[in-house]
Amino acid sequence: MRYLLRLRDMLITLAVAISCISVACAQTYEETLKGAATNLVSKLEAANQHSGTVIDFTDLQGASNELGRFLAQELSDQLVSAGKTISFVDRANLQTLLRENKLSMEGFVSPESAKKLGNLIGIDTVIFGTTTPLGERIRLSLRAVSVETGRIVATQSVTLLAAGGLGDMYTHGVAATSPGSGPSQAAQPADVRTRFRGDSLRLSGKEVVLSKATNCGGADYENCATATVVLENLSGVGFDGSIVKGSTSIGSCNLRQGTISGLGSSGRYIPVGGKVTLTISGWPCDIDSAAVKSVDVTTSMAIKIGEQVFDMPISTSNVPVRAAKSDHHGYEFIDGTYQWR
Repeated sequence: MRYLLRLRDMLITLAVAISCISVACAQTYEETLKGAATNLVSKLEAANQHSGTVIDFTDLQGASNELGRFLAQELSDQLVSAGKTISFVDRANLQTLLRENKLSMEGFVSPESAKKLGNLIGIDTVIFGTTTPLGERIRLSLRAVSVETGRIVATQSVTLLAAGGLGDMYTHGVAATSPGSGPSQAAQPADVRTRFRGDSLRLSGKEVVLSKATNCGGADYENCATATVVLENLSGVGFDGSIVKGSTSIGSCNLRQGTISGLGSSGRYIPVGGKVTLTISGWPCDIDSAAVKSVDVTTSMAIKIGEQVFDMPISTSNVPVRAAKSDHHGYEFIDGTYQWR
């Protein structure tokens, strides 16, 4: 009887394990990378490392591909969130530094090159990664290398479901020729603009918040509008993207100045199917939230693929408007305008 009970328990355990192979029980790649980043940061802090960066991940032959660049960016973002005593250089800033020194990320693919990169940007750790397709899954193997010694100080491996376009990315952009440039130029048509249509970039609005411009960097007698939108790349090709200066409008506001976050100081690589949350603030803005409940947000994206650069307008309609109830400068939104409390 006890044997039958044990056999029953084993069968139940096996059934649960098999069921959790399904997508319903599987972690999303964001959750998996978040866990990997947390574990990696703990190991780096235990090894007394203080600063680092993530370079493009490669396949087993050392070639770059779109999946490697995408996962490197995603892991970098998670490492920044997980780090407490260790800091990480933003990949957009890393690409800028490499370009300024006429270097490419493809030149740093081994632990032996970590010292050169570390000395260039002033860090003590370089994180490498290798992606390997395993049927419906992708194995990501991470190695953190000490700049000073060239030795591996931490490792972490995770398995991701090849779903949501991850598997397709693996075949795109092998052996790209410049950092963050997306798929290789040889794989692109003569004019990459032919790959872009009006619906190639989707802009979705979350909300527009009105506040005093001092919250955005302006004068306290002006109002500021802050739009939160999500940009999605549906073009079928990855690219370096940045917002064209002075191209953004929020409703009827004639914005003289503003700030943008979400794309780094010099732009960001956006892979096929990639989504980026942008926060766009501008002033002056005299929208009355008591009368206006939604507005349109328009801007223009500067797209760079290889040596080709062009602008593409994007917009979203009916973005909800709300007023910040109060701010730390002592103003409160009353009857559609900000008044001193």
